[in-house]
Amino acid sequence: MGHRQQQQAKQQGEQQGQQQTKQQGAHQQQQEQTGLQQLEQPREKQQEQEQAGLQPLEQPREKQQEQEQTGQQQAEQQRERQQQQLQEQTGQQQAEQQREQQQQQLREQTGQQQAEQQQQESHKAGPAYVLLVVDGTWREAKEMYNVGAHI
Repeated sequence: MGHRQQQQAKQQGEQQGQQQTKQQGAHQQQQEQTGLQQLEQPREKQQEQEQAGLQPLEQPREKQQEQEQTGQQQAEQQRERQQQQLQEQTGQQQAEQQREQQQQQLREQTGQQQAEQQQQESHKAGPAYVLLVVDGTWREAKEMYNVGAHI
């Protein structure tokens, strides 16, 4: 029952009590007590109904507050996850940049080393060919060649 209906029930109870008092003049005291009892019962019922009516309203408010708090907590958790992901991505990007720099340095070092090695090898290596001049006979030339082949 709504609040208005309760008030109407209360008013009807009061009117009934008054009507009964008017109709029964001889039993006025008894009827007043009866009217008071009738009034007290609707009041008690009304209070019970109001309390019962307020409890369901309070429960949804509490649930709503809990849901709002849960929603806020979830939003905070989601923000934290996003920040963590950004930090991880930033860390990964920094690691990739470091790797690229290291590889670039290695390439530069390797290129410098190769250039140095080529310069050193060109200085160490002897001539690409040898010209041998023999002044003598073919027989002497053959003997010299055979001796040189064993060396």
